[in-house]
Amino acid sequence: MKILSEGKTKCIESPMARHGLEGYMLDEEYRFQRCKVNEFANAKQYYRVYPSEDFTDYYETCSVYIFNKYFKATGEQSII
Repeated sequence: MKILSEGKTKCIESPMARHGLEGYMLDEEYRFQRCKVNEFANAKQYYRVYPSEDFTDYYETCSVYIFNKYFKATGEQSII
């Protein structure tokens, strides 16, 4: 696993436990990381979304498609 970027995201539609995403409220801001499964150029990308600043080691994962459906990145910094 490789982290490509990270930043803040705003919830634009509450997932309401769909796709394994729980606790995200409309218009609230959360931390995210954009990752890929390995070092290869064509490796699958996915997102980690952190539902709480209180639990910095707990995150939920989702595909790029699902992330874009429920969240909008408000700030992103490249790690690579």
